[in-house]
Amino acid sequence: MTHTQTRVVVFDFGNVVARFSHRRAAEALASHGQDVDAAAVQAFCFGSVLDDTFERGHMDPADFRTRVRHAFGITCSDTAFDKAFADIFEPIHDVIALVRNLSAATPLALLSNTTPIHSQWFLERMAADLQPFGTLVMSHDTGHRKPEPGIFAYVERQTGHHANAHILVDDLAANVAGACAVGWDGIVFTEGMDLAGELSRLGVVVK
Repeated sequence: MTHTQTRVVVFDFGNVVARFSHRRAAEALASHGQDVDAAAVQAFCFGSVLDDTFERGHMDPADFRTRVRHAFGITCSDTAFDKAFADIFEPIHDVIALVRNLSAATPLALLSNTTPIHSQWFLERMAADLQPFGTLVMSHDTGHRKPEPGIFAYVERQTGHHANAHILVDDLAANVAGACAVGWDGIVFTEGMDLAGELSRLGVVVK
């Protein structure tokens, strides 16, 4: 497909810009209790109704911590809790290098289904790597989650571009399908793929 308009490349964060491990978080949280099953912590905190509520911004961090502490008898400070919960990210350097190369000519956005504890952690610790992104959209600020139409409309308002200008790079096919359903283009990301080539095919100038 040939495009003459400006393309806005919208990157997912988890498993696109940085790898993450929910198991790592669950084990770290479990270590703050007595004989706590890490698998149970993982099921409670991730992919659950609680997780969905927190990622939508319908629950504050204090309430989330309280619920997890009460469920598992976890006793630690807020600082220790947040470190256990959020210190789970490892940068994917090839993608970060591509982002830097794109940034001179292409508007870039970051779009993540994430909690306020996670986003505060990675936005601070990866600030230099994320500097090229002119738009940062965290689900907990929007009331929506990918692949819902509302979150893509939110991004469009932030970037100031129409739907068909946007390309979503995401590791989850369901999220890409949701973006395409509202008029975006999309790329299902896997590590090692020719992402630069896929973006070029969609009209993005890649150095």
